[in-house]
Amino acid sequence: MKRDALNLDQLALFEPDAPDALRLMSTHASTLERALDAAEFWDVAACPGARDEAERQAVKAYRAWLVCAIFLDLERLL
Repeated sequence: MKRDALNLDQLALFEPDAPDALRLMSTHASTLERALDAAEFWDVAACPGARDEAERQAVKAYRAWLVCAIFLDLERLL
């Protein structure tokens, strides 16, 4: 199974090494930034439905980023 296709809710099923976790974290940070930019664009364009969807995507990307950050922090402590 490719790690790129993995759902972060399944992070406990495998133990990525630190570089893999960092790569996942940076991917989610990029997704978060794009979603926030899209939410701002749709807000200016007066499309509340699209803005809300972009905000939901931003929240999802932030949570995934946070999981990776916590994993790396725990990895550092061990």
